[in-house]
Amino acid sequence: MVISDSENFIFVHNPKCAGTSLRRALSIVDTRNDFYWMFHKLKGPFPDRDIKIDKAHMPLFMIERLFPDDYKLFFSYTTLIIVRHPIIRLVSAFNESIKNENGLTQAEIRNAFEKYVEVRISSGPLNFHTRHALRQCDMIFNNNKKIIDHIVKIEEPKAGLAELFISRPRIAKILDKSLNSALNITVNRECFIPKNNVKKYINNLPSELLDGLYSYYEADFSSLCYDRFEY
Repeated sequence: MVISDSENFIFVHNPKCAGTSLRRALSIVDTRNDFYWMFHKLKGPFPDRDIKIDKAHMPLFMIERLFPDDYKLFFSYTTLIIVRHPIIRLVSAFNESIKNENGLTQAEIRNAFEKYVEVRISSGPLNFHTRHALRQCDMIFNNNKKIIDHIVKIEEPKAGLAELFISRPRIAKILDKSLNSALNITVNRECFIPKNNVKKYINNLPSELLDGLYSYYEADFSSLCYDRFEY
């Protein structure tokens, strides 16, 4: 997350949506000096069971709980988030989780993906291992209310930024330039997953797990107007 008091603007850093590139570009207006980066620990039920929180990717209810003063700014500042198709984003998040595990066989990758999906859909929003696959609606809605002003689809950045060019032209220009650069790089990386390549991950999931996956992301599909893939 990036908060700019000088621009009255908040960028919500949604994982696997070019957020790291965007927050770097927005650093020139960040008045929190990159405070919302790295980790925060909550007291757990036991001394050795502290809960690790990624400050860059917090659901809104956690921002409200941990940083209430900054959360209040969401109601007076212009707010924006970049979103992505839920399943493509999930696969990208999974790929990042295994990026340092070299030499995995296809069978091992399939098993790891199945386990990743199981953990994500059966765990609460604070599960650290699968935090990059957190539901996007949890960073847009809180207490059954839509909090974020501008929701920009990474697949259609120009259309999503159109209104911001009117209300916050300086911020819009920064985001537009950074998104163009990030997407040009990302398209050439394996972590950018075209729809047709998602099949190799999804087709091997047991039907019960696939149903659970779509159920978990149902709010993302409906609130962000994404269609399910047909396999």
